Amino acid sequence: MLGKTAPPEYGHLFFVKTHEKLPVSWISPKYRYIANFRDPRDRLCNIYHWHLSYRGQASPSSRLRGWQEAEAERLQKMGIDKWIIEKAKTASMKRRRKRRRLFDRYDGRTYDYPLRVAKEIPGQCLVVTYARLCLDFDGFVHRLSQFTGVHVTKRMWGQLRRERPENLEKNPKWAGNKRGGCDAMPGRYKHELQPDTVKIISKQLKPYLRRMAKYDPDYAHLYLEGLPGQISGRATNTARHHRMRRRLAKQKRLQRLSEPGQTPG
Repeated sequence: MLGKTAPPEYGHLFFVKTHEKLPVSWISPKYRYIANFRDPRDRLCNIYHWHLSYRGQASPSSRLRGWQEAEAERLQKMGIDKWIIEKAKTASMKRRRKRRRLFDRYDGRTYDYPLRVAKEIPGQCLVVTYARLCLDFDGFVHRLSQFTGVHVTKRMWGQLRRERPENLEKNPKWAGNKRGGCDAMPGRYKHELQPDTVKIISKQLKPYLRRMAKYDPDYAHLYLEGLPGQISGRATNTARHHRMRRRLAKQKRLQRLSEPGQTPG
C-alpha cells in the first residue's frame, strides 16, 4: 500500500502497480509521471495464463503451492472463455450492488489512476503503451529519452537490442522463456477468445478502451476494434495508422543516415 504522505519531489523514482490506489497527495503538477498501459482484453488473457503458470512453480509453503496448483488445474479445465466471462459477470454484479471493492483487474478500473493523471496533469505525464513498445520500439525509447532528458548512447542502444520484440525469444531474462503464456504483440485476445466473449468484455470495457484510444491516438484503432458502432471509425483509424507507420519508417531511415552512431533496428 502507498502511504498517504506525499513522496519527495526530487531524487526518487517510484514504480506504482496498476492495482494500487494512488493517494490524492501523489497526484500533483510538482511531480512527473510515466503512465503505461495496454489493452485490458489482452491483459485478461495474460492473467489467465499467469494463473496457469502456477503449476510446477516453487512457493514459500506447501499449502500455498497446493492451492496454486489446484487453481491452475481448475482454470485449465474451465477454459479461458468461461473464466473471463465469469469474472466479467462477477465484476458487473459487484458494481450493481455498489460494493466498495471490485475485481479491479477484471473490469478495467485498474486503469483509473494512470488515465486520471494523464487527464489532470497532461504536461507532466508521458503516456507510453504496450502497443507502441511492440510496434514502434525506437519511438518508445525516444519518447522516454526526451521526457526524462536521458540521452540514449550507442552503448545503450546495443544493450536494448535484446529487448526488441523480435529478439525476445533469444533473451534469457524474458518472462516467456521462464513460463508459458507470454506474448510480445498486441491483439492476442482476438486469437484466443471466442467472438461472443470478445463482445461481452468489449462492451464492459468500452469506457476504458475509448479513453485509451484518446491518450494513445497513433494506435487508437487497436483499442476501438470490436466496440459497437465503431466499424467506420476503425477503418479510418487503420488507414491513418498505416500512413503513420510509413512516415515513421521514413524518419528512421533518415535518422540512421544522420546518426550513424545508433544501432539500427
